[in-house]
Amino acid sequence: MTLIADADLQTYWLLGVVLAAVVVVIVVVLLVAILLGARRILAAALRALAAIQSIRRNTDPLWDLTTTNRVAAELLAGALSIKRHTEGIAGALEATEHGRLEEGARR
Repeated sequence: MTLIADADLQTYWLLGVVLAAVVVVIVVVLLVAILLGARRILAAALRALAAIQSIRRNTDPLWDLTTTNRVAAELLAGALSIKRHTEGIAGALEATEHGRLEEGARR
């Protein structure tokens, strides 16, 4: 068994402490880089979420387009019905007026 001299032991111990300190510094630097990257990702995700919510608000009316088209078709059908009835009433009034004029001309 060989014994290590005190000077060599102290050198190895100091070398081990320095290496451990370097490893700790590297780990701290990597953790800080990871934390900064995570914060950038969070900020980007929040901006993306805000953009998505804005897009959703702007496109929500598209989902109501089917309802709008159905109501428009019902309004058109109602308007056409009113037009037919109005034309029928106008025709009846013209016939009545025309009949009165002929009756007045006969007198």
